[in-house]
Amino acid sequence: MGLVQQNEHNGIAAMRIATISCALPIIGAGAGGNWLPLLLSEMIADGHEVFHLLGRGKYAVKEVESNENHRLYTELGATVIPVDLIQDVPQPTALKSTPLSFLKRMAGIYSHDPALIWPREIATSKRIADVLRRLNVDFVVPLAMDGMLLTWDWQDTPKIAIDAEGPHINTLIKWRYIPEVPPGPSLAFAKYSYQTWTNYIRMKNAYLEVLARQDRIFLQGPHYADWATKNGLKNAIYCATPVPDFAGDSWQQDRRQLQENNQIPQITVVGHLDSTSSQTSLPLLFDEVLPGLLERLGPDSFHLNIIGRNERLPARYDHWRTHPAVKFHGAITPLTPSLLSADIILVTVPGPTGRRMRLVHALSHGCCVVAHQNNHLGLPELTHGNDVLFGKNGKEIIQMVINALNDSKLRIRIGNAAHETFHKHYSSKVRMPVILSNFHHAMTASAKNK
Repeated sequence: MGLVQQNEHNGIAAMRIATISCALPIIGAGAGGNWLPLLLSEMIADGHEVFHLLGRGKYAVKEVESNENHRLYTELGATVIPVDLIQDVPQPTALKSTPLSFLKRMAGIYSHDPALIWPREIATSKRIADVLRRLNVDFVVPLAMDGMLLTWDWQDTPKIAIDAEGPHINTLIKWRYIPEVPPGPSLAFAKYSYQTWTNYIRMKNAYLEVLARQDRIFLQGPHYADWATKNGLKNAIYCATPVPDFAGDSWQQDRRQLQENNQIPQITVVGHLDSTSSQTSLPLLFDEVLPGLLERLGPDSFHLNIIGRNERLPARYDHWRTHPAVKFHGAITPLTPSLLSADIILVTVPGPTGRRMRLVHALSHGCCVVAHQNNHLGLPELTHGNDVLFGKNGKEIIQMVINALNDSKLRIRIGNAAHETFHKHYSSKVRMPVILSNFHHAMTASAKNK
């Protein structure tokens, strides 16, 4: 059902719409690769002409994968237009670490000009604006921080941006969970902490300035929308991104058949280990939870499956690669068989960030999920003991895993409730109308102003 029909409004003419990013999400591979194709498909089905402007040159992408991904988006009906980022731009210089610079930053005096922090993207925004004018677009959808920066100079039409979380969040999360300097009463850690916090303040203020240039911003965590509002923005709303139901109607039967092949219980961790959230999960996983499970259950009582890119696994965890209870599988697509065959999906990400898409996908497959309780912040609809098992530390997570492994009825009950919660709160059938409704209102306003 198209956008106009979904909102029972037939007075809006077909438009030329452009989405913007520095990466083209891989269709079906999770996160943006799931919801972006849904959004484009809805717009195209409604008769709108859709372009995707791809800021090329920021991320390393294999040519074969890039060409295949372009083909898939073209099959959807979108026109992918690569735009090379301007590379020959003066790069930002390191900030001097002095008491005076700290006081200036705390007072908001120190420059947080986004053009000094992200010079290539903002320099390229003029090039992007020229392309948008040639395309004569009516509406622009910046995707994530890159998309908002690439449309910095675009004010000709409404902009509705979609973002997970600001760049300042990762700055603080890394300091808290995976610091570059060992924590303690040392001059080195004091200096590192000072640099982290002053950079956090600078990035936070710059992010707020970027958000303020959008007509509307969808933030994928309710706490982020509240944060934006408390910081004076009136254009931010919480809008969870839609997730397709890849498991289908036969998920229970498929789960039973796949789990019949499990000779011992299967605990599965999903996530590319090069992401900040996954990196923060490693100390809790490898230093606490896994050793605790091995000590209490024995090395032959379960398999821990780690699915996702793992080339950047820190060297101090390399010894787990050869442990008989641990299996590194690399990236797997499609993910459905791996999720359905798992007895438990384990999420040890401790940072209070946004939605964990790996967790939402597990809900859609009726999995029994054991997770750190901070994941509740980005998924407030979940309830411990009903559709998920939360633990506040390694000790509690270990106990939750053992309880679930020893009680098949508990796993089934949690998994069934998780599946229901997914379809009530997170599925594309529920979430897409919310997103489309907001786009509809903005597009209607754009049509009236033309």
